[in-house]
Amino acid sequence: SGSEWEGWEEIPSSTPNHPDDRQSCRSAMTAAALERQPLHWEGRIVTPKAGLKWIQITAKPQKQPNRDIVCYGLITDISDHKQAAAGQMESAQRFRAMFEQADVGIVEYTLDGRVQQVNQKFCDLVGYSQSELLALSYTDITHSDDRAADDAYLRQLFAGEIQTYSIEKRYLRKGATGEKEVTWVHLRVSLVRRPTGEPQSLLAVVTDISARKQAARALKESERRFRAIFNSAFGFITILSPQGKIEQANQTVLDFAGVGLADVVNCELWETPWWKASRQHQKRLQQAIATAAAGEFVRYEAEILGTDEKMATIDFSLKPVFDSCGKVVLLIAEGRDITERKRAEEARRRSGELLKKKNKQLRQTLGDLKRTQLQLIQAEKMSSLGQMVAGVAHEINNPVNFIYGNLTYAEDYIKDLLEIIGLYDRHYPQPHPELAAEIEEMELDFVTEDLPKLLNSMKVGAERIREIVKSLRTFSRLDEAEVKNIDLHDGIDSTLMILHNRLKAQPNHPGIEVVKNYGNLPQVECYAGQLNQVFMNILANAIDALEEYQNGAASSRENIRNPQIQINTARSGLQVQIRIADNGPGMPESVKQRLFDPFFTTKPVGKGTGLGLSISYQIVVDKHGGQMQYFSAPGQGTEFVIDIPIKQS
Repeated sequence: SGSEWEGWEEIPSSTPNHPDDRQSCRSAMTAAALERQPLHWEGRIVTPKAGLKWIQITAKPQKQPNRDIVCYGLITDISDHKQAAAGQMESAQRFRAMFEQADVGIVEYTLDGRVQQVNQKFCDLVGYSQSELLALSYTDITHSDDRAADDAYLRQLFAGEIQTYSIEKRYLRKGATGEKEVTWVHLRVSLVRRPTGEPQSLLAVVTDISARKQAARALKESERRFRAIFNSAFGFITILSPQGKIEQANQTVLDFAGVGLADVVNCELWETPWWKASRQHQKRLQQAIATAAAGEFVRYEAEILGTDEKMATIDFSLKPVFDSCGKVVLLIAEGRDITERKRAEEARRRSGELLKKKNKQLRQTLGDLKRTQLQLIQAEKMSSLGQMVAGVAHEINNPVNFIYGNLTYAEDYIKDLLEIIGLYDRHYPQPHPELAAEIEEMELDFVTEDLPKLLNSMKVGAERIREIVKSLRTFSRLDEAEVKNIDLHDGIDSTLMILHNRLKAQPNHPGIEVVKNYGNLPQVECYAGQLNQVFMNILANAIDALEEYQNGAASSRENIRNPQIQINTARSGLQVQIRIADNGPGMPESVKQRLFDPFFTTKPVGKGTGLGLSISYQIVVDKHGGQMQYFSAPGQGTEFVIDIPIKQS
């Protein structure tokens, strides 16, 4: 009956059976028909609407008059019953699997304490097989000292006073050779009751805690050792809560303060007797504890008060201790008495300062002597050079001015005479034979044409001499005030004019090209003659380096690049900058380290004093408050950079 059976009559009688059950159904029907016995069969069929169904067939075969065998009976739908049975079986299998695969030992005892069933974990825990355990009771595997506690709990359990109990006890484990070994376990026992409420059995869940017990013993021993080390440590050690309250303090700090542990436990560290000497130190300690509680390591030097009212300096630190989640749970405060060390350091510091002061005085005295020596040498040198240059310039200047001034009149006179000769030639084209012969002999036409050129060349030469004299006077600057506003470009140009002969081409090397990139510089307040000396020293050194480089390259037949000196000037704020660079061989590191040292030179004996750059540095830095730097590398040339204030303070 029911809609799930609709369409049954359209399906052949052999079709509804599940393919796996058809053969058993046919066999049961055939046997019942042949043996005239009642038919009892359970199996699956596939219905048109409801799908798979479990049925039970109960029928009785009867023989018809025509000798046919017909079964009359009842078909019952037992699908719900089968599903419930399958669920119960699955639940039982799942329980058994959990029972056997559990990470803890599980054992069921009868009410008189006999082992009824166990899982493999329990067997492994006590060292017996399942068959061996089924012949034992709980007393056979329990340590004798723990049986009384077990019995007391069981009485309460049977009386209904408790539903379960948990204890730690010792089992007697069977060893590999049969000896008994003590194993610590945690036992949780429950009473299993029947549906009627009557006790049925005892179920125990057992966990091996031997490792934990062993760890606890090791921890206890470790704690004992820690306590011994903690109290005998030479330094002051205090264990604090993150809020700064004392939880532990070693004997060293307690003896130092003259207090007992009970006197300071749960006190804030800054309120202890040894920190009360200074309110400032207490405030700093509170800040340090807050910083350490935030997870940072803190270390500084502090002062604390001892029992004898004497201050001690300690190397103090606070170290945070974190839990597994990264939270600060403790602070370790440690202090080492460094009073004696600080006193020794202070004594060494004072001694060192005194020695340093004396050394500084000696170095200053030596430096003053060297500078005085250099100044004397330089003053004598510049005085002689300046007087000589000024004298030469003065002596040359007078006759040159005389010649240069008369050249203009000579040019006018000759021009007039040439005009008269021209007039004579136009008005008396046929001169006397003797005069004509003389004119031809002296080549009057050539003289007339070349004489103005000759006068012009003399004028150019005189102007050149005047420029040289002017450069000599500009370079010496002896006729001007010591400090004056000048145009630095004039000083550079006058220096180049004096060095012109060295810049020209020589038989053994080409001429040196000077590239000037002058910026728009203001008048600079300076010691003009001394700055000109700086330009002279740097440019002369550059020429020496280029000549040496060219000579060396020529002897080794290397490619010789065109020697060049670049001069760049520019204004930078309240200073002017002069950059003088050459494309010579550059300087090795050993030379650069001593470049401004007095009397240091790389030139042969007799060609250099080693004072040029040292004096130049003093003139720029000490005399003018400027800067003098250099940049050089082997094969890359050398550049000097000079910065001079526009106004002197």
